Amino acid sequence: MTYIKDHIEDYITLTEIDLKPSLTRSQEQRWQQITGNIVSHQMAGTSLFNKGFAERTSDGIRVTDLGIAHLIKLGVYP
Repeated sequence: MTYIKDHIEDYITLTEIDLKPSLTRSQEQRWQQITGNIVSHQMAGTSLFNKGFAERTSDGIRVTDLGIAHLIKLGVYP
């Protein structure tokens, strides 16, 4: 998640809403909270992991083929 947080703006343009302060984490912007929740909420039924979009690896997280297909469908991946 550190890499993602450090490089997110290399991949997407954060919106005004993304940059607003988090409602529950005073030291973070909303996008930082959402990004952090990917890991902290990974056991939730609606998580990217449980939907099959991502999987844990020995050194981090990998987007699955299903996850890439979903990103393409959303128009955020080439």
